[in-house]
Amino acid sequence: MPINLWPENERPREKLIRKGAEQLSAAELIGILIGTGTGIKTAVDIGKEMLNRFSGLEILADASIQELMEIEGIGKAKAAVLKAAFELSRQMQEEIAQQKCIFFRHPADVANIFMTRMGYLKQEVFAIALLDSANRFLGSNQITIGTLNSALVHPREVFRYAIKNTAAQIILIHNHPSGQLKPSKEDLQITNQLVGAGKILDIPVADHLIVTRDGYLSLREEGYIQA
Repeated sequence: MPINLWPENERPREKLIRKGAEQLSAAELIGILIGTGTGIKTAVDIGKEMLNRFSGLEILADASIQELMEIEGIGKAKAAVLKAAFELSRQMQEEIAQQKCIFFRHPADVANIFMTRMGYLKQEVFAIALLDSANRFLGSNQITIGTLNSALVHPREVFRYAIKNTAAQIILIHNHPSGQLKPSKEDLQITNQLVGAGKILDIPVADHLIVTRDGYLSLREEGYIQA
């Protein structure tokens, strides 16, 4: 039965307005976002199908536009709306983490921000976080995308942004799409190269974090970076 023929107190949009969004299921919220169903399935039915196909919200949020469009009733416009909603959620989480942590006291403080930003990416991304002498977060910059090697991650590119923004120290961050929290040979080579460059420029590398969607590894805590 089309949603507009449901009892009014069961329609997702009306239920959200009357009771609040937290009272709706994930399928109902997705139904509101996509708006309409097909001749056979309601928007809520499609929401349930998407959750089943992707085994929950986490994988669904990471799906590409093309993967979303494999669901009957989801075209480019609806897929774009869903991607926008999931991205807004991630950016909100990142913003909250930044507001809670102006000062970095522990690697987890940094990881909480960058796990949200980079943990779900399907390509390796290398970035730096800038800190002042009091460990206050000044900002960040993405350096490169792709499998890490010393040709891509050059000290000149890494420290140019740090010098421009008068950072007292930097933290290196990159993600492992595989989910493995173990540094590769290339990771360690790049770390050593940048730590050495930081000593010359008097902009020390405070840490190098590997992040995934589920956790992080601090190379300083593991003993790969010496004080």
